[in-house]
Amino acid sequence: MPTPSPRRALRLAALLTAALAITLGLGPAVSAVPVEPRPAAAAAVTFEDTFDGPAGAAVNSGKWNVETGDNVNNHERQWYTPGASNAALDGAGNLVITARRENPGNYQCWYGRCEYTSARLNTSGRFTQTYGHVEARMKVPRGQGMWQAAATSDTRTASNPHSTNNSFAAEVSC
Repeated sequence: MPTPSPRRALRLAALLTAALAITLGLGPAVSAVPVEPRPAAAAAVTFEDTFDGPAGAAVNSGKWNVETGDNVNNHERQWYTPGASNAALDGAGNLVITARRENPGNYQCWYGRCEYTSARLNTSGRFTQTYGHVEARMKVPRGQGMWQAAATSDTRTASNPHSTNNSFAAEVSC
């Protein structure tokens, strides 16, 4: 019988050892206790506003744009006001957006004299993100004629038509 080469002898010995170990029940260890999967690492927070200011204060202008005027594109019935008159912190970590039946500035809307004031805020130009998780805690109003909205919207413009970034917007409309 010819003598196998040292390399072939090693491979044959390894195969025989593995076969013997499996036959005798000494094979690879298998745990009878399920292994808990590792929790996923928490995603880094890229934008946050906890609205932690005194009651009556306006939103942080470094994070939010306050839109003003008549939104003729959606034919809404209110005038969006600046400052804290319709969007103010409540002193308890909340932003309160209030729609009011009023027109103290004799504002003109698409249909004539505006009947309501409200607030519309967005993060456009302050914060954008292409991918990720958006989380918000909201209590929305009830009642006829109230249209609240919170949404992400793309930031495409004529100068940047292929943008895939998103900004966040919130409003209460009448």
